[in-house]
Amino acid sequence: MRIRALLSYYIQRLTSKLRAAGHTSNPNAEMALHLRRGKAGEQLAYLCLRKNGYRIVARNYRKYYGEIDLIGWEKSVLVFVEVKLRSSSDYGLPQDAVNLAKRRQICRVAKEYRNRHQLHAINYRFDIVSIQGKPGQERVEILKDAFKDLSSA
Repeated sequence: MRIRALLSYYIQRLTSKLRAAGHTSNPNAEMALHLRRGKAGEQLAYLCLRKNGYRIVARNYRKYYGEIDLIGWEKSVLVFVEVKLRSSSDYGLPQDAVNLAKRRQICRVAKEYRNRHQLHAINYRFDIVSIQGKPGQERVEILKDAFKDLSSA
């Protein structure tokens, strides 16, 4: 019985320290904040792309094996866009999060999109919209032709 009381005491202490440090005891609240921030980042990217002449034709194009955040046309080039958002550079730049596995996934979904819409003989590319900074102070950068098609690799 004494072990149970000690364990309970330490759990309460740890919980109170985490709360004092700004951590929530509700993981759903953190996840909801993360999703809301991501949604806001995608909206910011959408507006930035539109302002720069892109005509967006699809948002959050999903397949069971992956998703493309935005698909649009810049003049006669079909563009598949991955949006990455970071509040700080503590964990690197936003575009650094688009690793090889993520690029392959995007390329695979892009290939399916082109096949579905019979867009075989067209020019296309993969862009990354990098958003960095705290809400209201974001710096948005469009990285055109950020990576090459890996769907055949």
